[in-house]
Amino acid sequence: MNHESINEFYNSRLFLVLTAIAFAVLSFVAWLSGEFPPLDTQGGVLFEPNHALFQGINSFLTSLAVTVCAALLLHLLNKVFSFVRTYTFIAASSFLVLQLSVPVVSANYYAGATMCLATLVLSFILFGAYQQSGRSQRSIYLIFTLLAACSTFMYSTLFLVVAFAIGFAQMRAMNLKGFIALLLGLITPYWILFGLGLVDFSAFRLPQFTRLHSILDIPQAPVVIISIVGVAVLTVVLTVVNMFTIFNYRLQTRVYNAFFTTLATLSLLMMLIDINNILIYMSMLNMCLAVQVAHVFTISKFAKKHFIYSVGLLAALLVYGANFLL
Repeated sequence: MNHESINEFYNSRLFLVLTAIAFAVLSFVAWLSGEFPPLDTQGGVLFEPNHALFQGINSFLTSLAVTVCAALLLHLLNKVFSFVRTYTFIAASSFLVLQLSVPVVSANYYAGATMCLATLVLSFILFGAYQQSGRSQRSIYLIFTLLAACSTFMYSTLFLVVAFAIGFAQMRAMNLKGFIALLLGLITPYWILFGLGLVDFSAFRLPQFTRLHSILDIPQAPVVIISIVGVAVLTVVLTVVNMFTIFNYRLQTRVYNAFFTTLATLSLLMMLIDINNILIYMSMLNMCLAVQVAHVFTISKFAKKHFIYSVGLLAALLVYGANFLL
């Protein structure tokens, strides 16, 4: 087997299927071990999550379904909008590998994968609004209504409000009418809930940014922290490296990729601000890093680039295993 065929294998659908199977099996092993108890799922501005839905095997199955769906949507988004110009499955595969390397996230349900899934679903609407400033009001209203509704259950969704507001500006789809649609979208879910008397103002609560997350108290904390730092550094480095090539792409492709850069930047910022939910933003960063890995792998003309990717796979498996040793 020559170098080109190995590179093609990593880019292939078969490798994605094998990665998904490995993700399911190894995540189940982590769940079955009992070494990774469920973390507290964050609440929203108005509602607390139903923890009963995320206990036992339901927690693992929900995590598995949401993460795999997010990986497939990441591939589909690129297939439709071609922000990675070469057709490849490696972004989806890399996302699953990165999620697997932190079994405290992959073994039980945690909101990070849900945030990624929601972001990708809404990105179809966002990318479709490119240079449609005169007709984008409905898209803007829909996205921000959904984000506001999600924030009632999961307050970290509010950071996506900033990301998508910047995103619409990057798409050249934001004007005064669009900004009004944005404000109306944010108001609508709360207006309905309070107006119909479904909740009262006593239910409203601000996010708690000061309490350190229980992740710092679990035995795997050192490995998780190293993983977070490693993902953050790699994301920054690869984004800068890829930027020089992406600058030569057509404007529309550059704008699509600028949105992922925005997501990565805001995720890094929120990991510093909202330590309480650092793993949620790490999943988002994993998704952004997976996109950058896809760029590097498809742009590079280095024949033996599969060696570098293989080292990355081995590192992810070692990090996965290290979580069992603490």
